Amino acid sequence: MLQRKSPRAATTVRAQGRFSRLVGGPLVVSAALCWLPPAGHAEEWAADMPFTYPNASDLWQRHVAILAAVKKMPDARIIFIGDSITHFWESKGKAVWDKHYASRKALNLGVSGDRTNGCMWRLDNGELAGLKPKLAVILIGTNNTWGDEMPVDASARGVKIIVELVRKKLPDTTILLMGIFPREDPNTNGKYKLLNQAVSEIKFDSKVHYMDIGKQFLDDSGKIARGFEGDKLHLSAEGYQIWATAIEAGVARVLGEKK
Repeated sequence: MLQRKSPRAATTVRAQGRFSRLVGGPLVVSAALCWLPPAGHAEEWAADMPFTYPNASDLWQRHVAILAAVKKMPDARIIFIGDSITHFWESKGKAVWDKHYASRKALNLGVSGDRTNGCMWRLDNGELAGLKPKLAVILIGTNNTWGDEMPVDASARGVKIIVELVRKKLPDTTILLMGIFPREDPNTNGKYKLLNQAVSEIKFDSKVHYMDIGKQFLDDSGKIARGFEGDKLHLSAEGYQIWATAIEAGVARVLGEKK
């Protein structure tokens, strides 16, 4: 069973006993989350162990906010699933969101710092409940590319499971699976290209469409030239416009809009 500790105790706890054996070893989770039920895909959730968040309080608050937003807009027509790049549609990308998606009943299910395992957990714990959107846009995996702790094959498997989760829970929804955007951080060592290649080769059904728009952010030498903040990770307002423009024809088609 999961051990529960005071929030004033150590910032992480370890799952032990039957749950630990289920996931194949100790799973590091935040104290703020230690009481939550395991995801229905616990073995896959552990694929990118250890599972930690920089700020568990922020994660929990964001999860609660998403649950409230889902309950408030059960008739959402578009959902965006992802990490901080998706989350920040609400800040750097807000003007673009308001222009392209606000009137289309779009919901933002992005969580800063998220990896594939965290995304699995969220989708298994209420963030899709009651929804029947026409389109789900998924952009996840860039936080899996840091260092060597998450092998590309495990990360690609995580993306695959996320897509399969959405297909199972939202069988009538079309999925637009985005290739993760370019990275130049030396700690990622070019893994974004390897992850995109692996994900692009996964065989999904006809409701899933893969799209890689990375080249639109690069110059002729392959370096990031536009659309990013100074950290070369998060998008600028220009970057969100590039993203929205690139997918607009497909969004309109899925929503049945005439252009």
